[in-house]
Amino acid sequence: MLPPEKPTPLFGNPALNYYKPKSRNALSRQNWARALLWLVGLLCAASSNAHLLNMTKAEVEILPDNSLRASLLVDLSREAGSGEEYFRWSNLANPTRDPTVQATLARLTQGLNITADSQPLHWQVTHITWPKDRPLSDFTSGLSWPMTEIQLAAPAAVLSIPSTIPLNRPSKTSSSLSPKTQAEPPRVLQARFSDGFRFEEPIALRMSCACSNLSLNRWLVRNQQSPQYYPTGIANNETATQQPALNVWRDYIWLGITHIIPKGWDHVLFVLGLLLGMHTARQLIIWISGFTLAHTLTLGLAAKGAIAVPSQWVEPAIALTIAWVAVENLMHPPKTYLRLAVVFAFGLIHGLGFAGVLKEMGFPPGDFTTALIGFNVGVEVAQLAIVLLGWIIYRTWANPSAWRRRVALPGSVLIAATGLYWAVVRLVG
Repeated sequence: MLPPEKPTPLFGNPALNYYKPKSRNALSRQNWARALLWLVGLLCAASSNAHLLNMTKAEVEILPDNSLRASLLVDLSREAGSGEEYFRWSNLANPTRDPTVQATLARLTQGLNITADSQPLHWQVTHITWPKDRPLSDFTSGLSWPMTEIQLAAPAAVLSIPSTIPLNRPSKTSSSLSPKTQAEPPRVLQARFSDGFRFEEPIALRMSCACSNLSLNRWLVRNQQSPQYYPTGIANNETATQQPALNVWRDYIWLGITHIIPKGWDHVLFVLGLLLGMHTARQLIIWISGFTLAHTLTLGLAAKGAIAVPSQWVEPAIALTIAWVAVENLMHPPKTYLRLAVVFAFGLIHGLGFAGVLKEMGFPPGDFTTALIGFNVGVEVAQLAIVLLGWIIYRTWANPSAWRRRVALPGSVLIAATGLYWAVVRLVG
């Protein structure tokens, strides 16, 4: 009986060039690895039907007459049930007369839970700007996010306050208001976006007041209570005007994580491309370290405003970096330090993409550095999770040559095709 054929060496790495008959345990591990890879593939496919960067933007403002105005920029695809239905809503002659739209707006006003001095505000929709100028393909594409702008209003709060003017002494300042009550800005606002409405995450919240230059900027997820916002500061308790740095740190770490998993599929595919091209742990560590250093550098500079590149160039460039790495995997085994130079350059581009998102969301006043570092730490935590999962899957394969033939090469083809498709769509769109 002829001995079994030895596998092809994996990029000349002697430590991995071994052969042993496949045991049942080895086959079982490979089956689990294949199942995990199929799961990753399904998640990537599912992401093609999900909008990228379709986070909700919410601005709440206290106006000069102390009434409140809210402006929401929302993607209604999931509320509508499909992109086709969202497109139909947007092109109705009078969408607010449609029963399904009315029900959606009712859920929206109920889901917008904002309190003024612990009292709930009652919102009314005042104006809606639908994305009527967008083609149907934008509503059904996973790479476009038609947004609807919804304006809402809440009446001014009239608060009972002690009168400082004796009732038997007339005053010019008290002639137009009751001596016992007068309208004034709320002392504190707080917001929560409930699950009753499908707000896309993260939710970028900004609260401000015409009465002062104080504002609050936070990223939230559904059912997360915002920090308290004090429009005019807090008398007799100045320390409460500043949110603890620990809260900012915690919030922005979480936002960095969620920006990658599950939102940042372009970043995920780039890291997976590096995984599929490596043949030693040392290579992977060098490449990931260079990539991290590069995107951290441009993230900080661009977020601070030191450099600026239009997003219409950054987003297609990011897609091309994904395709480049995957095609390189198919053509030849990447050289460690040559790929490091390429990965560092591409990391600079990815950092610009991160900064664009952060600048759109805004930073909490006085906490720029804390928020920036926290966001970057969150990105690295998510990136490390991807690398560890990929390494575990890789190590379950007893035959390295089979890994390259069955996983690395087909995976690189899929990633290259996805990157090229995204590049074309982002350039054309």
